[in-house]
Amino acid sequence: MTIDEFLNIILEILYTVFISIGDIIRCAIDILSNKRHTNNEVLPENAIKLFSNIALNRAVFFAVIAYILFINIYTYTRYGSDKKRAKRKERRISEANLLKLCFLGGAIGAMLGMNVFHHKTQKKKFVITVSLLFVIQLVLYCFVLGFLAFWAFF
Repeated sequence: MTIDEFLNIILEILYTVFISIGDIIRCAIDILSNKRHTNNEVLPENAIKLFSNIALNRAVFFAVIAYILFINIYTYTRYGSDKKRAKRKERRISEANLLKLCFLGGAIGAMLGMNVFHHKTQKKKFVITVSLLFVIQLVLYCFVLGFLAFWAFF
């Protein structure tokens, strides 16, 4: 497979995804505004086509799991590294960078890092923000992985 063929496949997938998302949004707006579809379709054809490719669904499922694992392990190690630097009185990782990692999906790793390393547990900003993001991301991850697993394996 050449690079051009690979890029064409990626572009085709992205096109289908964007068209499908637009169709789903239009369908939701129609349902909310009580408009009826002429052919009684529940989901538009492109949306059904998007979820009908089992190999793609499985690839997306495992890519999401890989991202979740990566960002949380990375965040956990950054919290540990910052604690080690604090003990050695070395240059520290900024609080903004630690919180950015939480916002990017690493709240579970941050929560573990805070509790295991006893780091940033006295700062209310961290305790509240990380705890809130932890709950939100845990619910979001369960929903997204459940949704993707349904389309990938059932």
